[in-house]
Amino acid sequence: MKKFLPLIVIAVLTGCAESEDDDSSSDIDPAGIYQGEITPTSSPPFTAVGLITSAGDVAIIATDIVEGLIGLRTGSSFSGTLFTSTPVPAAGQLTSVTETNLSGRYSSALGGGSFALTADPDLYDRGANLAKLEGVWVDSLDLGDGTPTWVIQPSGSFTFSNPGASCNGYGDFSLIDAEKNEYSQRLTIDNCGDLDGAYAGIAYLFDTHNPDDSLFLIYTDGSIAGISSATKP
Repeated sequence: MKKFLPLIVIAVLTGCAESEDDDSSSDIDPAGIYQGEITPTSSPPFTAVGLITSAGDVAIIATDIVEGLIGLRTGSSFSGTLFTSTPVPAAGQLTSVTETNLSGRYSSALGGGSFALTADPDLYDRGANLAKLEGVWVDSLDLGDGTPTWVIQPSGSFTFSNPGASCNGYGDFSLIDAEKNEYSQRLTIDNCGDLDGAYAGIAYLFDTHNPDDSLFLIYTDGSIAGISSATKP
């Protein structure tokens, strides 16, 4: 069941599924930022973005429907959760990895599908710096109860608020690899009822109007996950 307060939040079931046999044809490190498509079985493809961190975190999100896969990578296999209207554990396999393209498949109790993504090495290789995160960031989605806002300090610490929903939060960002455009995040949400709790996530910067003026975040507490895209006004 999807929940939309105070940001795009999806309730999930936790757990992992067994991964498929490793038939990846490449030993190239798949860490990077990607764009492309995710195609559920018997469904048209959806526009997707992906982040695979150097620490092994995996997130492939269908942005049109705000659904996707979040998990951890071991070699060319990954396991985690398929985020749909009825989220379930899922397993996946990278079937092809080149310097510029990545493809694979996934399976779950609700069915499976495939994904085909193209790397953006210039974006991923531009590096990370906590000072880049400094400022006020406004979430791109207003669900009728106010617009979530993130205020980030040069140290990476931040506060989060959504006055319309009376929700607040705080936390900090840290670097995973200073040479790559990837960040880890800790977030605590207060005053939001069953959404309260401590979350951990990953993030990267991208360009909307100016370089590094937009921030994509994915975070979970193990039973609830959130996806946000915020931009500096």
